[in-house]
Amino acid sequence: PYVEKRELKPITTFPMQKPMMKYYVSTEAFSPEEIWPWVEAHLSNGVVAEPKYNGFRTCIQKSGNEISIFFEDARKHRKIKEFEEVLLQIPDDFIIDCNVGIRKGGRMLPRIDLMKLLSTDITFETDEYPVAVLFDLLYWNGDIHTEPFRERRKKLEEFYSKYLKKSQYFEISPQTVIDSFDSLVDAWEEYGYRDNSEGLILKDMAYPFELKNATDGMAKIKHAL
Repeated sequence: PYVEKRELKPITTFPMQKPMMKYYVSTEAFSPEEIWPWVEAHLSNGVVAEPKYNGFRTCIQKSGNEISIFFEDARKHRKIKEFEEVLLQIPDDFIIDCNVGIRKGGRMLPRIDLMKLLSTDITFETDEYPVAVLFDLLYWNGDIHTEPFRERRKKLEEFYSKYLKKSQYFEISPQTVIDSFDSLVDAWEEYGYRDNSEGLILKDMAYPFELKNATDGMAKIKHAL
């Protein structure tokens, strides 16, 4: 079993867990059939599916009047004033795991069109704006990263409804329960082909957020290029 002695507290740096895919020769799976053995092994804990977003994996943290927006794969801290103006109105401290992208003309842009988010001075055209899609909450006036994902998700929904639901800049990731192969296929067809998705993320509802690079509490299916 996973045991984590480290306590999270904003603002800090830590590994952002990704799927281990330990049952696979490659770290990728490209179809529901390929990922089904992982699902079967985790069904007793409860499994949910979410879109695998194609923006920037981001850790957003707040401590007092300080905001940190850190792009995990680019290893860069970003200044996105649209986010900060909203987040500074929240009285609580928090750590959020999310995806950051850009919505333009009602659609989320593909990764190739998000490079302006890496510039020093980020500006947006009149018909576009940044969007953070939230999918995990690790700290909310206290460390909760060792709680099961089902409990963290409940708190994320509460946090979002309380503070961010009315903002166009923040959304919460949809999810659906996976309890059969047919439901996995349905989720792949529903979430895997959205304009801001490159596949599907599967999550074991009983797992904590493990402060390491890879976890067996998650799995993924991606589109074959």
